[in-house]
Amino acid sequence: MKRWRGAILALSLLAPAAQAQFSLYQTSCIAGQPVGALFSFGSMYPNQAEPETFCLLNTSQSTQTVALLSVNGEGFSIDAAAPMSVKAGSSVNFTITFQGAIVASYSAWLDITGIPQVLLTASVVPALTYEVQLPSGTNVLGATAIDFDSVQVGSNAKLDFLVVNRTASSLTVDPIGVAAGDFALAGPSPSGESVAPQASVSFAIRFSPTVAGARTAVLSIGSQQFTLTGTGVSPPLPAPVAMVTLDTVQSAQQGTIVVDLSEPAESAGSGTVTLSFEAQTAGELDPGIAFSSGGQTAPFTFNQGDTMASFGTGHSVAFQTGTTAGTLVVEAQIGNQVSQQSIVISPAVIGIVAATGTRQTSAVTVDITAFDNTRSASMLTFTFYDSGGNVILPGAINYDSAAAFGSYFAASDDGGQFALSAYFPVNGQPSNVSAFTVQMVNSAGTTTTARESF
Repeated sequence: MKRWRGAILALSLLAPAAQAQFSLYQTSCIAGQPVGALFSFGSMYPNQAEPETFCLLNTSQSTQTVALLSVNGEGFSIDAAAPMSVKAGSSVNFTITFQGAIVASYSAWLDITGIPQVLLTASVVPALTYEVQLPSGTNVLGATAIDFDSVQVGSNAKLDFLVVNRTASSLTVDPIGVAAGDFALAGPSPSGESVAPQASVSFAIRFSPTVAGARTAVLSIGSQQFTLTGTGVSPPLPAPVAMVTLDTVQSAQQGTIVVDLSEPAESAGSGTVTLSFEAQTAGELDPGIAFSSGGQTAPFTFNQGDTMASFGTGHSVAFQTGTTAGTLVVEAQIGNQVSQQSIVISPAVIGIVAATGTRQTSAVTVDITAFDNTRSASMLTFTFYDSGGNVILPGAINYDSAAAFGSYFAASDDGGQFALSAYFPVNGQPSNVSAFTVQMVNSAGTTTTARESF
């Protein structure tokens, strides 16, 4: 048998050398290094995968077939298979991965059509075991991400790690690092320390989320990398409590609103106060029910530690009650937390804002500015007085204005506000008319002006 193998060898040496059809490079056919008869994957720890990428270049002037592409040896695997066609000047990439389970030296043959056999070597050296202590128990670090769970922004959570030497020799801890961000080493690292057989050392990592949402980082231990993950959770928002100050609960008043916080705010935030209104008579609108700044919504803010919201530079916002009977609702909202306070504006007699009289050549005019929150004004009574305080004949002058007011309020978009001007011809000298009163009736009752002078 030995002589037969020798004869074959002698014949091979006498045959003309075959022209190479392919060249093999590490990583890239353009920038990579040529691969010779021996290629080393280096040293690694048990169960640590080490991939290497290779590029096979067709150096001939025609399309070639790669009939053989295989790796044969324990711990080595390849991600490609023959046969495959490669055009002239083109290339194909493939990856060989080594992963050994026990401490030993490993080798394999890489066989490729058109190039000499390549001997692949690798060694697995003794390694420390890296573990994390989770609430569910101790886990060996691996491909599964190390989850710090949910942590409130502004707070932190810490996990402890162990470096365990389960070998028979003292081993040195590889460099340990965490990229800058929401994860960081908590205290000194044992990098470079010698760990005796069956002994261990520890270190810790702290997760301090700066924003809400998923956060990740990489824990590097030597050439190994492990994923750290956690979720930042926004601090709970305080509950708002709307506090209304209103000296008189009726129409045409101005009040203020403050928003107290149920507890000191754990972070800065914002919210809104909204005015809504349900008129006693369905469908009636009143733009006068609004904040002094305009509109029916006012924003507010608060800072960490605040117990009261701020409206701009102050702690309150002013509002108007309008001129319509109904229910005014003040609603304060922060996030999905809402508080409400209802204010019932009861029907009231007509509110007179101003009453003036003007003499003309042969008449007098009475002008009234007022509001009727029931929008039901009806009978008007005018009485005039001379300089002695006596009623001027014919005495009280009545006018049923229900229809006129009904038409006016139906077309008005100004709540219950109105202004009227009444013209009275005078038989004689208007200068004899010194004063007047006006009595006005609506569904809530009767109101009368003071005696006003001309």
